[in-house]
Amino acid sequence: MNAPIAGLAGRLERSVGSLVNPSTDSLLVRIAVTDPIWVRFSFSEPEWQRLRAQAGNASVTLVLPDGRAYPVEGTLNFSGTSVDARTGAVQMRAAFANPQLAVLPGQFVRARVKIGEQDAVVVPQAAVMTNDQGRFVWVVGPQNAATPRPVKAGAWSGAGWAIQEGLTEGDRVIVDNLMKLRPGAPVAPQVAGAPGAPGAGAPGAAPAGDAKAASGSAPPAKAEPTAGGAGS
Repeated sequence: MNAPIAGLAGRLERSVGSLVNPSTDSLLVRIAVTDPIWVRFSFSEPEWQRLRAQAGNASVTLVLPDGRAYPVEGTLNFSGTSVDARTGAVQMRAAFANPQLAVLPGQFVRARVKIGEQDAVVVPQAAVMTNDQGRFVWVVGPQNAATPRPVKAGAWSGAGWAIQEGLTEGDRVIVDNLMKLRPGAPVAPQVAGAPGAPGAGAPGAAPAGDAKAASGSAPPAKAEPTAGGAGS
């Protein structure tokens, strides 16, 4: 018999010569439709609200497990109708062309959803810390003293974090030895990543720079086939 769909066939569920009956569970083989392939992920409620404000006008890209970017852009084809009370997340789904089987059903990837751009100061993610007052960064203050600076953090942008409020271009943000810092502690700032820097007691400082930060997120995602199996 011919399957009603085209896709990737798995192992046979029945051996040759087995008795099958349409009235019983007589699954012969599972067929996964892999082109297009669906990718399921979730958005936090604030992220979903931002997406909704853009009327769903967003681009979706994938990051494969080895860090490579999937070359084909996807489209959102499903958005959940409720917020999961346990996680505070909304289920989402995107479809991607997959003619070369670069993504297999069940594979974990990262979905990057871009819903717009905004001007923001971007700092390394490791520089952003959290206390009972919220998020903050350490900056090099007057007389090279460590100073905590409350910030309002936005979305991640690559390896950086977009800071919407609290920093201006040119502020020196401390990125190393953060656990040893205390307000007013003297520091000997050096450019992060420079040869021989930084050492203990000499935190590296990265200048905060203006950049276009992508407004979106890269949540974990799982690929799933777009159809089920074929039976007798």
